[in-house]
Amino acid sequence: MFYARNKTELTLHAMHPDGTQDVVLYGPERRQFWRTLDHGPRTPADIQESPLTHRVLRMTQPQPMPDARHVIVSTQGGLVLIGPNRNTERIITPDYKQRAYTTPFPLPDGRVLCSSTLKAANNKKGDLGLYLFDPAGGKLELIYNDPASADFEPRPVMSRRPPAVHPAKARRHAYSGRFLCSSVFATQEVDVPVRGRLVRLIEGVPVVGRHSTQTNPWPVWKNHGGTFARVLGTVPLAPDGSFHVEVPADRLMHFQVLDSDRRVVGNQLPWIYPRPGELKSCGGCHENPHTSTRGNDPLASHYPPIKFLPNGDEFTYRAKAWMKGYLPAEVEERTRTVRAVNLLGR
Repeated sequence: MFYARNKTELTLHAMHPDGTQDVVLYGPERRQFWRTLDHGPRTPADIQESPLTHRVLRMTQPQPMPDARHVIVSTQGGLVLIGPNRNTERIITPDYKQRAYTTPFPLPDGRVLCSSTLKAANNKKGDLGLYLFDPAGGKLELIYNDPASADFEPRPVMSRRPPAVHPAKARRHAYSGRFLCSSVFATQEVDVPVRGRLVRLIEGVPVVGRHSTQTNPWPVWKNHGGTFARVLGTVPLAPDGSFHVEVPADRLMHFQVLDSDRRVVGNQLPWIYPRPGELKSCGGCHENPHTSTRGNDPLASHYPPIKFLPNGDEFTYRAKAWMKGYLPAEVEERTRTVRAVNLLGR
């Protein structure tokens, strides 16, 4: 997330094997649901002003269900079925306040292999075992547990259909990709349709950071968690709110919508990127997730893309600062590894 101050959100995405056509299946629209959910026993993290268990989305280990309409994920609220809509979720583990679940694997009959343990404030008291869970009745059946080890990622010994072969769409030697937005006016931000006149592109530039290893009794480098950014360009929107731009490939980007005084009225929060040679399109900025661009004919698509490519004289600044540039000593110790953009420069 952009400008997130020591906050990371693990949302649910899908993409082709070559990294093209990245789409969000489930994400920020449902943040409020997880923030207000009671996750059970308190942990040391809950002494913070905004407990990490309440301030972020954490969906991991996604697996498609046999019905081809839902995806099962591991969350802070237990095992959850996501879909088929982008604002639909269902917690299927009724005892999620007492038990933690991870590494789900659906079986053809709809039951789920998973790993689970009773929740405890002291993580050392956890005892992950392998279980068979039936979403229909909520029954949890122990399969195997070694108290001396953590047992997780159960997999059945059975034949499985080979994955479909998707030809690569990215062009390995291309330098740039393209973005085509149908209309920034298709948005939930009330000021954008009224005041939006310009679009600005911000690039997250790869940076080199040094950090201490755990073999040193003193820090070699105090990280300022963040990203070096530069403005690649600002151009007028087409009358229908569309834009079509060419940008560097495999670099983190985000767009801002500006009014006629160049004040930001719409700010894209997550980073996005194009793969080399890819044309990536969207229906709008923070648009209704159930809308479609089918039938639209964006004015910007009738013209060649405007080049938003670096030439060396761009305005640069420090972006994505954590905790306003300050990390307490105990947090600095935990976040010592470099967490800046690490994609190779092109």
